[in-house]
Amino acid sequence: MSIGALQGFTGSVSLKVTGVPSRVTASFNPATVNIRAGQTVEWRNTSIIGHTVTDNPPAAANAADSTLPPGAIPFSSGDIPAGKIFAYKFTVPGTYRYFCTHRVVEISKLYPDGS
Repeated sequence: MSIGALQGFTGSVSLKVTGVPSRVTASFNPATVNIRAGQTVEWRNTSIIGHTVTDNPPAAANAADSTLPPGAIPFSSGDIPAGKIFAYKFTVPGTYRYFCTHRVVEISKLYPDGS
């Protein structure tokens, strides 16, 4: 996920965390999102199992799974139970690569929108 440099834009973006426990198909949907600084992103767990939304390089099994822009603070949702929502307000512009600590295959990005 990347955040454009525009400050003061408000509103939220909703994403889904999906997955089937018997398959390795868990994912963030959509996998790539463009937002602006100041927007809040909501992840809704539509799976029947718990997930996390984590962007913390020391917590990543693979260093490439987590990217924070300079000045951004690492974050983690903790376990998001099925049917629940985690929301996070992004204030630092840049690219974020986040993952689920339970399932390494769940990696997603937010990209700059050029605003």
